[in-house]
Order: sequence, then C-alpha cells, then structure tokens
Amino acid sequence: MTANIHPVTNISVVFPQAMILITAIFILIIEIFLPKQASRKPMFVLGLIGVAAGAIVLTVITAVAPSVLEYGQSLRLDGFAVLFSLILMLGTFLVLLLGLDGLDEKHPTGYESEYVALLLFALLGGMVLAEAIDLIALFIGLEILSMSAYVLVGIQKRSIRATEGALKYVITGGIASGVFLFGASYIVGLSGTSNIYDIAFALSEGTIMSRYGTLIFIGLLFMLSGLSFKIASVPFHMWVPDVYQGAPLATTTFLATVSKTAGFAFLIRLLLTTFYLLSTQRGALMIDVQPYVAALAIASMFIGNLLAMRQVNVKRMLAYSSIAHAGYILIPLAGVNPNMIDEMAFYLIAYLFMTAGAFAVLDAAYRDSGSYELKSLAGLYHRSPFLAFAMLIFMLSLAGLPITAGFWAKWYIFIGAIWDGHWLLAVTLAIASILSYYYYFAVLKQIWIRPGGTEKPLGAPLGTLLVTVIALVGTLGIGLFPQIIFTAFQNMFHASSMFDLFNGRF
Repeated sequence: MTANIHPVTNISVVFPQAMILITAIFILIIEIFLPKQASRKPMFVLGLIGVAAGAIVLTVITAVAPSVLEYGQSLRLDGFAVLFSLILMLGTFLVLLLGLDGLDEKHPTGYESEYVALLLFALLGGMVLAEAIDLIALFIGLEILSMSAYVLVGIQKRSIRATEGALKYVITGGIASGVFLFGASYIVGLSGTSNIYDIAFALSEGTIMSRYGTLIFIGLLFMLSGLSFKIASVPFHMWVPDVYQGAPLATTTFLATVSKTAGFAFLIRLLLTTFYLLSTQRGALMIDVQPYVAALAIASMFIGNLLAMRQVNVKRMLAYSSIAHAGYILIPLAGVNPNMIDEMAFYLIAYLFMTAGAFAVLDAAYRDSGSYELKSLAGLYHRSPFLAFAMLIFMLSLAGLPITAGFWAKWYIFIGAIWDGHWLLAVTLAIASILSYYYYFAVLKQIWIRPGGTEKPLGAPLGTLLVTVIALVGTLGIGLFPQIIFTAFQNMFHASSMFDLFNGRF
C-alpha cells in the first residue's frame, strides 16, 4: 500500500526540532543573567520540558498529518523518522534525569547550563539524521551531533581523563568524517545529485553502474567505514573505552544510547533507501556489501566481548560491551528482510533501557565511593536491595537471558539471521553472547557475593532513582510483553513509507 505523501514543503516537519532548538537557546540566554551562586538544576528541568514538548509535538503531527511529510528535498517525516526520533528523545530525557542532581561532584564542571544546551543540540543533530534524505543534510546533522558530543565529553576541564578522552574523540571523529566524505564524494560526483532517492534512481541506470560500478562500490565502503565510528563498531572503535571512562557518566550514557541510535538511523536510511532498490531491481551492490557488513558485525561481537573480559573499571567494561552490541545490531543489515528495521529498532529501545539503567545504578555507587571500579559495587545487596535487584535485571538483559528485553532483542535478530540463511552470523551471536556472561556475571558477583567495606544504606538521588525505575519497568515490560512492542513498531513503521517514492520509477 502506497503511503499518503504530502508532496509540497511542509513546515510542520521541523516543529519538533524547533522546540528543541528554542529550548536550548532559551537556556543559554537565561544563563547569561543567572548569578554564579544560583542552582543550575532548573536548567535540567527546562531541558526535560523541552524534550517532552518536542515529543508531544511530533506525536500530534504524526496523528493529524498525512503519513509522510517532506520539508523541501532535505527532510522526510515518515514512520522510520518518527520511530527513531522518539527513541532519541526518550534517551535524552533519561540522560537529563541522570544529570539532574549534578554531573560529578569529584570533578565539577561549572557549565551545567551549557551542558544541557549541548545535549539538546546533540539531540537536534540526531533527529536530523533520522529524517534527512539528502547527503548534505545528513552530514550537517552528523556534525551537529558530533561537535556537541566532543564538548560534552571534555566539559570537565580539570579532569585529565576527560581531556584525554575528548582529544581522542575529536581526532578519531575528524578522521571518520573525512573518510565518510571521501566516499560520499564518489557517490555524489558519479550520480550528479546529493538526494538519496535521486542517487538510487541515477545508479539504477545500467550505464553508470557498468562504467563506474567499482568506484560506486568503493565509495559505499568508505561511507560505511566512516559511519562505523558513530555506531562504535569495528574498525573505528578504539576511541570508545577512553571516551566512556573519561566523560561524565551522563555523557557516557548519551553516547552509548542516543548517539549510537542516531548513527544506526543514519546508516539504515542511507543503505536501504539508496542501495536496497538498486540491489533488488538492477544490480547487486547491496548484496556485494553484505559480506563486509557481516565481517564488521562478527569482528565487533568478538573484539568487544573479549576485551570487556579484561576490564575492572565498569565504565570501560560497558564501553567494550557497547562495541559488541553494535555488532549484534549490524546482523540484520547483513541480510535484508522485511522485519530488519523492526528488529534493529526493537534492539535499540531494549538496549536504551538496560544500558541507561546500568549506568544509573553505577552512578549511585560512584556518588558514594568515588570509583567506577568493580569493587565499588561490592556488597550492594546489603546496602540497597532495590538497586541490587535492578542491576541484576540490567545485567541479565545485557547478557540476553530470558524474561528481559535483551533476550527478545537478541532472539528476534537470531531468528531473522536463520530465516535469511545466515547461519554463521546466528551461531556467532550465540557464542558472543555466551562469552559476555563472564563479565556481566562478574558484576553480579560483586553485588551479591562479595562483602562490601560498609553496611551503611546506599541511597540514590531523585534523578538517578527515576532513571533506574523507568529503565527497570522498560526492561521487564518489554521482556514480559515483547510481541506488543514489536507489533507497535511494525504498525508505526511501514516499509512503503520509506520506499514509496520508488513506485513507478523502476
């Protein structure tokens, strides 16, 4: 069924982004007149209100407007964009809650207002990535997200680890952007357009592919390599542990959830819109790329899990775990199937809840001990049974064990890989998941078996507690009722909403 497209420029497409942008600017203006000794907690509250308002506006537009809206030839609000934008907003909302009671008492920033504004700017860039249908707009969104993230990582100027992490992030991020642009230059130059739909139309002509097919293929590989930086997969993965360890915990949560989701939205939109129809109608470019995607997935799963086993710092452990999870999420891209976007979106929302929850519990432990080491969690069961139980669920979910969101997220991808005939990827996913038990259970061993240095009850600030509760409800809710969530994703996203512009053109 063809989606109902609103063919003319519709300004309502940018209303949610406008809400986010206005909130960020408003916070910066207030900061100018705010006394230095005044509390900055209201800035986080304003950020939460701005994100919630943007989500409401997006929901209303989706409910009352045509199923597909376009803003010029740059942005496209379809089911895919709505789904991923809402995930990005939810992730940013949780990150703001984490920072509500202060970012880091050990290394105070003094720039809390700027921090909130930068988070909103980063969210804005991520939403552009989810909606953009032009390579120029895509790159602008990527840089808005990246530039904001660079500053968020290094905002603790007095922390050596934060400065080191920010420097590595900037250098590797710049290289990745250059690699992506180099590949994009081939695609744009040979197709004569930067619109990803028009690129697909141009590449579908036998003349271009017969003459320049090799160059197109090389350009696509360079773009894929550059994007692997943003999703924290091999080969651009070496920045992850140092950046995750050095950044404020709220920033680490943002990078692990929101930034990764935005990167995957970019990758899915680009590959499927530009090359999927080409591979099924006139050529096999997407099929030729799939072995490389499979190689990235396998390498990410094994490298991430094996290196995570050696870590005693929980932030670094979860950093390498993030690399492994990027590999899991890449599996559906190695075999295009009708449910691949639903599978990836389901995994990302599950990963958002269990990762944000794990970082929230770690934040509570850090505020008490001043350390992110495994031993900081020792005896947590005696000090806070609720946080211990929550961490148990989050670790089990990350490991992919039953009754949790993580189990069903991996299960759907596992079954999808078997359905597509990719047995190697399915077996690799199973083996990599088993390997991850080693370090996830090491965390649980500290919490439930190792005695702590004190029996003093451990409390959690309001924001941290709220994130823990929301993440716990989400992780268990998805784990107990997975089909409801999966069906909701299928109803929200229809493949025709992404591919309808191809009707009658091939």
